[in-house]
Amino acid sequence: MRNFLFVAVLFILGGAAAVGDDLYLVSDIEVKGNGTEVVISWRDNTGLKYLRYHILRHYIPITEHNYKKAEVLAELPRRKKTYTDRPQGGREWWYAVMIVTSGKFHDKFLDWQNFYPFPVTANSPSYIEKVAKVSSILVRQTDSEILVEVTADKDDRDIAVFRSLQPIDSLDKLDYAKEIGRARGKVIRYKDVPTPQVPYIYAAVDAELFDTAYPYLLNFTKISPSITANYKVNSSQSSIRSSPLPKLRLPDELNAARSELPQRFPLSNDARRVITSILSTSDFNELGEEFQEEPKPMILPVDRGESLNQRQETLRGILEGPFTSGDWQSAETKLFSLLSSNGIEADIRSRVLFYRGQALYFLKRYEEAFLAFTVSSQDYYSESRQWILILYKNMDIGHL
Repeated sequence: MRNFLFVAVLFILGGAAAVGDDLYLVSDIEVKGNGTEVVISWRDNTGLKYLRYHILRHYIPITEHNYKKAEVLAELPRRKKTYTDRPQGGREWWYAVMIVTSGKFHDKFLDWQNFYPFPVTANSPSYIEKVAKVSSILVRQTDSEILVEVTADKDDRDIAVFRSLQPIDSLDKLDYAKEIGRARGKVIRYKDVPTPQVPYIYAAVDAELFDTAYPYLLNFTKISPSITANYKVNSSQSSIRSSPLPKLRLPDELNAARSELPQRFPLSNDARRVITSILSTSDFNELGEEFQEEPKPMILPVDRGESLNQRQETLRGILEGPFTSGDWQSAETKLFSLLSSNGIEADIRSRVLFYRGQALYFLKRYEEAFLAFTVSSQDYYSESRQWILILYKNMDIGHL
């Protein structure tokens, strides 16, 4: 069983440098396309006082064998943790951050640490010029419907129109709005029949911008004032829906989402220390008597407060529902679905992994639980450590 543990740890830490090498590597590199710009950010992972950062860009993945042919975009002092590049648009670029000390180039490149393992493409300035700009969105209601009229400056671009129950003041809010249609033309009109006695907000934007999750999307989005549907539904209608709802192939969709998840996460120094401590422990009694009893489900204090966005609200619903009631199979499925959503914030990801680890533990899927807690320990070290120690004991004494 300990063989599995070593394999699991190597899987998570795969590509991680030795402790001595870590001193000369940044960590948690992120590279994001931002319109015509590319933003590179990272965290300082060293105690060295005298160093410089070299920002590298290449048209192929950067390695210790080809980094000298990469373009050095900038040499930055240690206090800098971000850099904005404006590369040629319409092609793929790879980025890395290399530490230089006293003229020595520390040329080890590790995925997710100081090398971003996926190419990034910036938009050409001409792309923004061809986008349709919505100049107005007018909404009014009649006795039986809400009329939406959108005006744009181009007639050769598709315009997407959305309806929302909440103010659209962020990309997340637009993601959760309902798209009621898209059409091409300078003037587009829709007839909408939503549930009456409910306030709605409508928005319109160039459809391609929305589909590509353009970072400046809201700058091009026109939003209507709130309007409440006060019409009455025709009670003579035999059915609100003319045909049955389509069947959802949830297992297939979840499997597709699973394949999109990143396979490796960089770990903090604290997480590495706890794993090293566990692996070096030969006697389980050294783990302490505090972990002898069956653990109880744990909810973090941060999730007992007010929900700030849609994902936190979704997580709150899972915690108050199947997680609290002990329906671990349902909780694990819902947590995995939330974990698979696009653009999930790092802190929420760690919390979801922490709760999913608990669900997996009570489902006796100890290997998966161990991996989940190891990753969540980056942000919730002390809470995750308790479960890691319990799981290590369970895996060694034959519970699997």
